[in-house]
Amino acid sequence: QQIPDHFNLPRRKANEMKKTLGLAFILISFFTNAQAKQFSLSEADDAYISLNECLYALSKGTRLSSSSGDIFIYQTQVWQIFFSDDQKYVCNLIGKLTE
Repeated sequence: QQIPDHFNLPRRKANEMKKTLGLAFILISFFTNAQAKQFSLSEADDAYISLNECLYALSKGTRLSSSSGDIFIYQTQVWQIFFSDDQKYVCNLIGKLTE
């Protein structure tokens, strides 16, 4: 016994949606991986870093965790902040990311 065609319509639409989502996932993965770059860390140019520069970078940057303190990336700069033994904040510009 054959099911009338109008009952198969929702099933066909669901299958088409699955195919579309699968294709979209593959395309997004492809383009994301194609844009990935590898960066190197070069030494910082300035020996002196002001507290304002550090705090601004920390407030606007992306935080990464590390065993030696918190690492932040702001634009191309890599910053580290931690507590010293005498309970003071220490903020260092570790370097800059280069291609």
